[in-house]
Amino acid sequence: MAIVVFCPNPSCKVRLTMADDRAGDQIECPSCDGLIRIPAALPSPAPLPPPAPPPRSGPVPVPPPLPPSPPPPFPRPIPGRRSRPPSSPSDTKECPFCGETILETAKKCKHCGEFIDRKLRRENAPNKWHPGIAAVLSLLIPGAGQMYKGAVGEGVVWLLVTVVGYCCYLVPGLVIHIICIVKAASGNPKV
Repeated sequence: MAIVVFCPNPSCKVRLTMADDRAGDQIECPSCDGLIRIPAALPSPAPLPPPAPPPRSGPVPVPPPLPPSPPPPFPRPIPGRRSRPPSSPSDTKECPFCGETILETAKKCKHCGEFIDRKLRRENAPNKWHPGIAAVLSLLIPGAGQMYKGAVGEGVVWLLVTVVGYCCYLVPGLVIHIICIVKAASGNPKV
């Protein structure tokens, strides 16, 4: 094996390759005429251990099974509700809004969320009118707030009664007008 040496002169740094039998000698650098000491040969590295044998090609060991988990706790049944699906088609009907099958006694569709019962639908319907707008309309034109809420006949009656009240005397007309404004801002609209 060859020994590689470099010239120690910082301006030269020539690389030389020498035979093993020259180990320990001093030679003259062919480039700068400086002295180069050839070091002793490094001992050969220890042989590498043989490679590990390849893994066995047998069945892969399977880890032991996990212990069974406890069954999930079931919620208690809610009183008044059926815990099983209806037994016959006569217990069901179609939702008028989405067409899905629901129980005959359902008050609200579980699929679309619409109220089937008309009374519940009316109670839970959002106001399609604003009380402030109804009051301002009745302030400008008596009965217009009632008409805005959908009670056109009631609005016409309030308009006529207020006009008659103003024609008779100012105070009765003013009192009737205030009552008309309060009635327009309160109550439920006619559906």
